[in-house]
Amino acid sequence: MVRFWHRGVVLLALVGAGFTTPALGQTVPVPQVPPTIGAAEIEAAKALLAQAKGALQPEQYQRLEKGLVEAEGAFQRFAKLARAGGQTAQVARGAQALTAAQRASKIAEGLGKLSAKIGPLLVAMAMLEPSSTATQEQDYPSWMRARDELEVKLRQVAADSQRVGKEMEAARRPAGQSEGTAEEERSAGRKRESDRCWCVCVKPGEMQGGQNVKNQAECQRYCDTSPWGGKGLCK
Repeated sequence: MVRFWHRGVVLLALVGAGFTTPALGQTVPVPQVPPTIGAAEIEAAKALLAQAKGALQPEQYQRLEKGLVEAEGAFQRFAKLARAGGQTAQVARGAQALTAAQRASKIAEGLGKLSAKIGPLLVAMAMLEPSSTATQEQDYPSWMRARDELEVKLRQVAADSQRVGKEMEAARRPAGQSEGTAEEERSAGRKRESDRCWCVCVKPGEMQGGQNVKNQAECQRYCDTSPWGGKGLCK
């Protein structure tokens, strides 16, 4: 699943590309993702980039803009030659595009207020990752050579967006914290929570009390100081 945002409202990132707009809080299911990349998706990514300009560093914006402009030009050349050759002006979407979009989604979740603009942009650009259909044949139609060029440009766009996402993620990371540390700390916190136990106080024929404690020793102290007394049992 790939999630889209816009100030708390789910946003369709790939406008006009054949997606069904999800309801609030829902995600876009994988089967709804078109198997091909068309001109509408490049246009949608350009629109999202314009909206996110203020949330990006100038160098990041210029890098992404340059990639999209080049991809758009490559698509126009490909479309012209493809139509002349009786072909459809589309390229196949790579299977890795969904994985990249999911990574972009996860990164955007940690960007706070910026996620409203950066999230849809990173997801849309990640979804421009094409499959590889390049051929090694020496004598093949000009539209196929144009398609190969387009795939290279789209692949670069997707890669640049991933780098920008990682840069933004790193910029929000506390000083001295390496990549992966935040997740390690969350895992450690979950482990610490799972190490706790539910303490009850046991007397012959009865069991009373109830408290979330760290260990057996704390459980016994809880029972010793509680009105119930008895032996602490950490469950």
